[in-house]
Amino acid sequence: MGAVCHDGRVVEKAWDLFVSHASEDKETVARPLAAELRRGGALVWLDEQELLIGDSLTEKIDEGLSRSTFGVVVLSRAFFDKHWPRRELAGLRAREEDGRKTILPVWHGVDKATVAGFSPILADALAADTASGIDHVARLLLDVVFDDASDAPSKRRPTVVRRLVKLLESPPNTVALVAFLRIHKQRGYLGRYGNLKLRPFRIGGAEFDAYASYVGHAASLTLVTFTPVWTDPFEAGPDGAPVVRAAITDTVSAMRSVSVRVRNDANEQDRVRSAMVQSGFDQYVPSDIIRLNFVLYAGRRQFIDADRDRHDAWSRLRDLDAIILVRTYDSLIDTFLRE
Repeated sequence: MGAVCHDGRVVEKAWDLFVSHASEDKETVARPLAAELRRGGALVWLDEQELLIGDSLTEKIDEGLSRSTFGVVVLSRAFFDKHWPRRELAGLRAREEDGRKTILPVWHGVDKATVAGFSPILADALAADTASGIDHVARLLLDVVFDDASDAPSKRRPTVVRRLVKLLESPPNTVALVAFLRIHKQRGYLGRYGNLKLRPFRIGGAEFDAYASYVGHAASLTLVTFTPVWTDPFEAGPDGAPVVRAAITDTVSAMRSVSVRVRNDANEQDRVRSAMVQSGFDQYVPSDIIRLNFVLYAGRRQFIDADRDRHDAWSRLRDLDAIILVRTYDSLIDTFLRE
């Protein structure tokens, strides 16, 4: 829904959410929360201007809501220490359009009794609490933005990032993912070159998606594997400790085998050159040795960062071989955000 200006014009909302906060909560809450919301595919306006003593809180909120569908207000002791008049705090609950709630409170280091001491009306509002983690708060807010009843911009016209997020939240379909990436190729994903094409490539009985670039007097061929492990990359070992899934470790072993074979066998190098020509990479085929790189995508960060054992197991996998780059599917989302 658009915002109505003083002259009666309706201005289309540009953002899903704006985040209002005390300056003391910028680094610990506002910025990391905005980053998580953007990774979920939401359009977020983070007001970098501080809420200062003497400002009108309701004017600040109205300014944000004029451009955004929802307003996130981080309620903390620092926020309440700004000594907002009680009528202004009560006014936060009145910021509705056609009876729909637009203010989404987030509690940070406060409880219901603390909030009620400043504004009983605010204390009655259902709020997310940072004590559950910034990622949990972000998921609750994203549920509101992308609810069926939402009229947020990203709900009506999903961004490329949002479409990628929804794809990765669906049952694994690497064919659909590769098709998506071929349509929306990004510089960060395909190296430094924006005009590279991702193409099917088969070598030594293994199938990859590949792109090539000319580097000096050699060709750099990057072989990419998108594993069907889109969520938890671990399984429980005999002692209950997390073990990286066999589907991932087997792929890493196959990559290492191909790398060693091509590096040490001139006939294999000739076969790679022939395969590159057949795949349409002929403009990158040099007369000398071809440099191979491998990228494997698997798992999501939320599972890897769940505890120290999982993080350590993932780190050991990533440190096995400098030629093989192991990435999570979240890195694809980060690439699109940067672009």
